[in-house]
Amino acid sequence: MESLSVPLIDVRLKKCLLGLLVEESDRRYVRRSVRFCCVPNELIGKGRSMKNSQHWFSRGVAALATVAMSCVLFTVPVAVADQTAGDMTVESVTESTQSSQRDDESVVSFINTESRLNDAAPQSAADTVAEEQSMDFVVAGGEYGKDYEYTPNTDTAQSGVLTLHPSTESVTLTVSMAGSLRHQSTADSTATKDRIVVTPVAGVPANVVLKNVKINLSKDTNIDAAAFAHMSGKLNLTLASKSESKLISGSNHAGLEKNDIDGKPSEAFALTITSEGSSKADWGTLIAQSNTNGAGIGGGKDSGSSYITVAGGVITAQSYGGAYSSSQGAGIGGGSYGAGSYITIVGGVVNAQSYAGRYAFGAGIGGGAYGVGSHIAVDGGVVTAQSSASTYDAWGAGIGGGEQRAGSDIRITGGHISASGYSAIGSGYFAADASVSITGGYFADASADALPKNTVYGVAPADDCDVIANDGNDKDTYPIRVVSVSPVDFVVAGGEAGEERRLSCRGTVRRRCVIDGCAGDSSAVCGYDAHGNAARQIA
Repeated sequence: MESLSVPLIDVRLKKCLLGLLVEESDRRYVRRSVRFCCVPNELIGKGRSMKNSQHWFSRGVAALATVAMSCVLFTVPVAVADQTAGDMTVESVTESTQSSQRDDESVVSFINTESRLNDAAPQSAADTVAEEQSMDFVVAGGEYGKDYEYTPNTDTAQSGVLTLHPSTESVTLTVSMAGSLRHQSTADSTATKDRIVVTPVAGVPANVVLKNVKINLSKDTNIDAAAFAHMSGKLNLTLASKSESKLISGSNHAGLEKNDIDGKPSEAFALTITSEGSSKADWGTLIAQSNTNGAGIGGGKDSGSSYITVAGGVITAQSYGGAYSSSQGAGIGGGSYGAGSYITIVGGVVNAQSYAGRYAFGAGIGGGAYGVGSHIAVDGGVVTAQSSASTYDAWGAGIGGGEQRAGSDIRITGGHISASGYSAIGSGYFAADASVSITGGYFADASADALPKNTVYGVAPADDCDVIANDGNDKDTYPIRVVSVSPVDFVVAGGEAGEERRLSCRGTVRRRCVIDGCAGDSSAVCGYDAHGNAARQIA
């Protein structure tokens, strides 16, 4: 590499540059920039590459330019590096303003030259990884400075931030942990200072893969931020196959936080979680947890959250109140005093809890404490939704509203569902009745009156469906199921009249089933409906 001739700046000027008009957060970069200016040419490249120096140098350019002219009255000994031999001679410079200005112009000229050099040759992702930037994460894919960047924690009480904003939809950013963490961490290589923020470019969905990312900010009360925050736009979050990621935040933030902007749900601001792999054995795992006021996935304190879809992966989302406190957020949905809406489960294994030792006020899926749970759909997957307290009471619904708030437009069309809370599916304590539609699915409701009363967790299914016993291999875990039954007329010859039972759930008696050998035999299957479902004692 061709040698560059640069001035050697006196210590007094360095102190001036670091002390005048420079914010504390900028001084780290200024210090590195001045150091870069002060080394002889032949030392550049020994122990630190030119590109690495330029990276730090460029971050201090703006601050240096701001204060350079304020130091013109200093006497500055200048060392001029001999370009041929590398020997250095020191010339005295008078204290005149003109000479000082010339020295400052030399510094500013060098700044401008190097700034243009950096602009002309931006760092690639490979350069970024090779230089081991000072963050606890490694990003594969995209380009540093264009698709993502990192702001370090110059104040040790605050967190460093990795910001992801892919410039095009074709860019996928895969985030994993660095081999050696540069900040305080636990024994299991968990980041305790750095965090991740996603701010998609307008109109461009962000495609992000998490691969064994572990962040725990819950132990540091100085950090008032979420471990992972989705701030705007659409995010497609994929779990790497067979990976396990953990996102744990402190008391006022969700583990994976997505706060409604201005308190309003927006379909343009949507989160979809899925996983690599074609089966549960290959899926990735995500554990997202808040302490007390935030949701596991969704809103932070006093915030609602909406348009969350889970399509794959093994997901545990928990608002955790601790052994001696209460949980205020939902497992998936709103934080304390926040609604949870437009939440859809179509696949994966989902365990969503509002859990505490004393009281649980949030729903498993839906609203946080004093938050409604609305427009919630379960169309598939294996779902466990709980508002649960080990010592006292749970006031939120399993699926639906938080304490003192109703559930509305809750639709279950499929999946395997286990739900528990003040109501399993519906509203929280001291709230209006919920609007619920159940047209399919398998349920872990083992109550004795489920079949006789034709209910699921005390809720009647939709008009055109019925509750029947599950005779599949998973019947011990999910003893009942809901099926759609069409009003089909049967023509039966012979036999004796059996017992009456409606063919459809519309509440009208359609036919009397007369099938040989069926009468009086409670275990016999008398016929089938239009969907091929066994229908005993059909009327």
